[in-house]
Amino acid sequence: MLVASQKPRDSHKQQNQLTELQWLSLAKMVHNPEAILRDKVTGNLLYIATDTANSKVKIVVALDYMSKGKLVTNSVRTVFKVGTQALTDVTKHEVLKGGIKE
Repeated sequence: MLVASQKPRDSHKQQNQLTELQWLSLAKMVHNPEAILRDKVTGNLLYIATDTANSKVKIVVALDYMSKGKLVTNSVRTVFKVGTQALTDVTKHEVLKGGIKE
């Protein structure tokens, strides 16, 4: 199930939104990412892909976690375009697979 929120209100967030084509390619991006990172604070997995327009797309997946005493299974939390600089901070991310290409 895919739930998409309303369009972001500020222009910075709007330019980081995915296009319709990027949304349609989401499964392919997760299946064959350029890199998989682990967020050192949250433990979330970050799937990084490059789309046909050469934009980096970051897909954040929360692993199994407890919520209100119940186990909730893996879920995609956010998906958006991101700059390469935001992904190369080794204090925030651990590379599990692949690497970030400029």
